[in-house]
Amino acid sequence: MFVPIDANKVIKIGMAYNTVSELIGESHIISTQDMGNGYKWIKAWIYPFQERILANLCFDTEILEIIELYPHINSLETVSSWDNTSEKQLNDEKKMCDKWINKNKKQLPDEISTFKDLRSWSAGVVIKKDENSNYPK
Repeated sequence: MFVPIDANKVIKIGMAYNTVSELIGESHIISTQDMGNGYKWIKAWIYPFQERILANLCFDTEILEIIELYPHINSLETVSSWDNTSEKQLNDEKKMCDKWINKNKKQLPDEISTFKDLRSWSAGVVIKKDENSNYPK
């Protein structure tokens, strides 16, 4: 379960927080957030397939468990908010994500899927830890 972050590097579910942050590089990290309960998040720009996209990475006890990708977001100015989005726009963004997966499916893991979340008004691509995996806790 991997995602290329540029032409030469990949991140994988199960990798350590420090390793992932080093691979991404400080200049591409937008923000980090320690939730105080074992969960940490990194928001960063990654460049799979020579295109800049937004990624949110969730770590549980320093281990990468969730990779969220937003291939339709390549600038923070394009990020929707509760005030300027609609369900139609959300559906369009999910369709763009489906197309992105289909276009790049040979280079992406089988476990990848799209999501649309009406609670957070977001749509994207997600890779999650397989519940049957034995990654360290």
